[in-house]
Amino acid sequence: MIRGPIEMRCVVHPSVETNLRCAGCEKPICPRCMVTTPVGMKCRDCAGLRQLPVFQVSALHYLKACGVGLLLAIAFGLAWTIVRLFVPYSGIFSFVIALGVGYGVAELMSRSVNRKRGTGLAVMAGAFAGICYTLSLLVFPRFFGLHYGTGIWDLLIVAAAIAVAVNQLR
Repeated sequence: MIRGPIEMRCVVHPSVETNLRCAGCEKPICPRCMVTTPVGMKCRDCAGLRQLPVFQVSALHYLKACGVGLLLAIAFGLAWTIVRLFVPYSGIFSFVIALGVGYGVAELMSRSVNRKRGTGLAVMAGAFAGICYTLSLLVFPRFFGLHYGTGIWDLLIVAAAIAVAVNQLR
C-alpha cells in the first residue's frame, strides 16, 4: 500500500500547508514563520529573536521620559516666548527654532532614558514638542499681556517641530 505525502500544516498559520520543519524543534513552519540561521531554517522561538536593547523601553523609562519631556516643554516654551518678544518678525526664525526645539526635546528625552528609542518615545517627543509650541503661542504670552493668533504658518512651524522630534526617536 503506497501512501501519499503527509499533509503538514504550519503551527502558527494552520491554513497554510508546508513541507518545512524547524531545525531545532521539528515543528512544521511555513515560509512566513521561518527564520534563516546558520544551521538551517528555524521557528521564531528556536531562533531566539529578541528586540535590540535600545528598543526595550520599560514603564520606568516612559515615566522618566514623560517628566523630562514636560520640563523641556515648559522651559523651551518659555524661551520661545521670550524670543518672540524681543525678535520682531520672527516668522522664519521661529521655523528654525522649531527645528531646534524638536531636535532638543527628542535628544534630551533620549539621553534621560539611556539613549532608548521606539515608537512610544517618538510619539511622546512629538507631543511634547507640540505642547512646547502651544505654550509659547497661547499660554506664556498672556503673562506678558500679548495675544497671538494662530494661522497656517503656525501650524507649519509646529508640524516641523513635531516631525523632527518623532524622526529623531523612531
